[in-house]
Amino acid sequence: MNFLIINELFSFGGAEIYVQNLANILISNGHSVTRLFLRKKNGVSLPNNCYFIDCDSKLGKLFEKKRLTKIIRAFIKRNAPDIIVLNNIFSSPFSVYKACFGYTTIKIIHDYQFVCPKSTCITNDGNICSGFEKKKCEQSCLKAKNIKRDLLNLLRIKAFSKKKKYFSRYITSFISPSNKLAQLAKAQGFQNIAVINNPIFIKNPKDSDFVSFEQKKNFIYVGLISEEKGIYQLIEAYKKSSPALNNSLLIFGRCATQDDNRKIVSLTQKSCKIKYMGQVDNIKVKKEIAKSLAIIVPSKWCENYPTTVLEGMAMKTLVIGTDRGGISEMLADGKGFIYDQTKLNDLQDLLRYVESIDKESYQAITNKAYRYTMSNNSFETYYDRFIFVCKKSLENPKNVIKVG
Repeated sequence: MNFLIINELFSFGGAEIYVQNLANILISNGHSVTRLFLRKKNGVSLPNNCYFIDCDSKLGKLFEKKRLTKIIRAFIKRNAPDIIVLNNIFSSPFSVYKACFGYTTIKIIHDYQFVCPKSTCITNDGNICSGFEKKKCEQSCLKAKNIKRDLLNLLRIKAFSKKKKYFSRYITSFISPSNKLAQLAKAQGFQNIAVINNPIFIKNPKDSDFVSFEQKKNFIYVGLISEEKGIYQLIEAYKKSSPALNNSLLIFGRCATQDDNRKIVSLTQKSCKIKYMGQVDNIKVKKEIAKSLAIIVPSKWCENYPTTVLEGMAMKTLVIGTDRGGISEMLADGKGFIYDQTKLNDLQDLLRYVESIDKESYQAITNKAYRYTMSNNSFETYYDRFIFVCKKSLENPKNVIKVG
């Protein structure tokens, strides 16, 4: 089959790594793949069969740009794909969706922007909600204290409602990495949703990649440094537990804003046991995860199917995660520890417990998580499930797709 994959950026984070791996999986199985990107960083050169159309526009997030629709449409016609795969599309979604009209188009839904105008499914008081309800959203989460902000939120709601109409008109089927997001999307009226868990980006680890239980030390956080990711709550919980803890807390990742950079530097300078290591490459991250006693995923917002959880399980490192989004389903059935994000004491208790856990109990959890991940999240398993959805979408777009 001939695939066209469209994504916002060429390189940035987990969604972009997903696109690169999806392209490699398809090519290795004999398919033709072209990739189109809508924004790119200056100085970044694109590999073969990768192209760029500049779609960076604030107004494009709210309205269709007809000229842009024609440009993308012309590109699609020249490539004549059997399947169009849409990944993360932010800048000009309406132009991209409309340009796909008449083609079998599969949309990968990576986050909660498809069920919530705020993209979080978290209310202003920090609780989880069930997604978009116009009156509820207008009266609570999207009601601001000034006219300018209220107008912006009104436009956001209208754009969200418009996007749902475009989905029903131009998208053949959807793929969600987690059951949680798929359930919310179905409640919002989405049709043809398949759940396919993301593949693991660490393929076939060697024995030398792992670290013995006796050599494991330190707690580790890997991800964006921001309030939504729960990193500051993790630091608070660690500080309150630190007198009873022997292991340090190592923090890896880039800062979302300059304020986050100042805050994380200030917090870590005040403690010799909390160390901010900055952003490092994926190879070093994998090694650090393998050496750690536990990797912690303390997200406040609803994560879909976070890569850091998969990486921890693949490196036989214990994973501690919040009950938000798809994290809890990834760690269910004894594959890790889950705690209530609103209860700091629960995290403190887990930190102390993990330090005291015996080798047999630790390995029972991590080995189970490893076996599950290497089977359920292998490239081969992902490919079989993905191609199944593609074939069903081509055969009969009106069928409701279900993937086991």
